[in-house]
Amino acid sequence: MIPARGETLSQPDKVRSWNGCTAGFVYSEAVASHYMRQVLEALRYCHENDIIHRDIKPHCVLLANKENSAPVKLGGFGVAIQLQDGQLYCSGGHRIGTPHYMAPEVIEDQKYGKPVDIWAAGVLLHVLLTGTLPFVGSRDRLFQSITKGKLHLDGPLWISITDNAKDLVRKMLSVDPNKRITIHEVINHKWLKVSIVQAFQHSAISMILESLDDIECLQEQLYEDKTMMNSLLEDKQLHILLELYDKISSKVISPNRTPPSDVVTRYHRCRSGVEGVFT
Repeated sequence: MIPARGETLSQPDKVRSWNGCTAGFVYSEAVASHYMRQVLEALRYCHENDIIHRDIKPHCVLLANKENSAPVKLGGFGVAIQLQDGQLYCSGGHRIGTPHYMAPEVIEDQKYGKPVDIWAAGVLLHVLLTGTLPFVGSRDRLFQSITKGKLHLDGPLWISITDNAKDLVRKMLSVDPNKRITIHEVINHKWLKVSIVQAFQHSAISMILESLDDIECLQEQLYEDKTMMNSLLEDKQLHILLELYDKISSKVISPNRTPPSDVVTRYHRCRSGVEGVFT
């Protein structure tokens, strides 16, 4: 395994809710999907080869560096096993894994298989989105909470989380392993698909905020990709941003002439006005 020199997803300054926090230091849905997709792709490879990880948790997800865009690697395969001919595994009364990430069937000493990894990944997604575990308590109370599987996705931490994200969490944390979503269904879930487009949109908006002079980048690059262009045309935030740009475009500084003395003040005034629209 290639060593990672960055962090793990378990570090306290990384695992927290993205509401009200500074951009670049939180897990927005776009960043969460960036991490989850890579974890899930690694998990898909395992499941296609009848391997179950059995201990997915933040400590096992290694970031290559400290950037939010860092590639990740799935580690912690110390208790992984390969199922024989795809048959379910009998634990023999021995619970394997980290309690908060254990699936109900593991706790109840039932035969289990690949769905236990989906459950653990669902807990991980819950943590990435809200900074909290879905099930808590002392050991016995925790296990009882997990086996009941009652989720609370309507609290304050979930107000800004999309319905697609909530739907995926529910399907990954289905108590019945036979009804739990499969790895292929997870990867093809709408939330992961939509988040890719949203990440691109947020990236485009950030480019404009960073330099109003470079708005031409949208004209030069995006018209070549019809799908992305259509998604951007439907983005309400981008519409508002472009309308604001139209209002101040007469004051945008050309890179070919000397900027006026109050350029910094005007830039921050424009930026504050734009950011105020989204808060």
